[in-house]
Amino acid sequence: MKKLLLILLISLGLIGCSIEPVHLKTASHQAKKFIAPPVGKSAIYIYRNSFVGAVVNRSVWIDNECVGKIENGVFLYHEVDADKDYTIYTETESSPYELVVNMKSGKIYFVEQKIRFGILKANSIIELIDEKQAMPKVLLLSMGIKGDCTIVDWLSESLYLY
Repeated sequence: MKKLLLILLISLGLIGCSIEPVHLKTASHQAKKFIAPPVGKSAIYIYRNSFVGAVVNRSVWIDNECVGKIENGVFLYHEVDADKDYTIYTETESSPYELVVNMKSGKIYFVEQKIRFGILKANSIIELIDEKQAMPKVLLLSMGIKGDCTIVDWLSESLYLY
């Protein structure tokens, strides 16, 4: 009886993890329309869809604002004030990987996060991608939860090595 109860609880837990909240499905559907942001704003999609490092999650920031953690098969949508340079960065093995993008009013930008093998742990890099290449990829992904960053994840993980 205890085994049956344990199996039932584990099964329910796994089912619960796979259900996407309704508000996230609605936001994902809206974001996948790729509607230009309002005047004075720029939009950015940060996404990841690769086999390498599929279980690795890495946080992404724009300037000092947490956008969120990106896992494989996920995209994040974020709007910023336009006509400014923004530094987008993600964690790597030893320090953040940075990409500077000048975001123009009403434009949509796509940044792909890629996981690479490192010496002690996985690295991640980010690249600005052309919208014709990026849009079909984003359409296949699920929207992630914004704002879930662990500050300086790469540093805290490195401390465990000593």
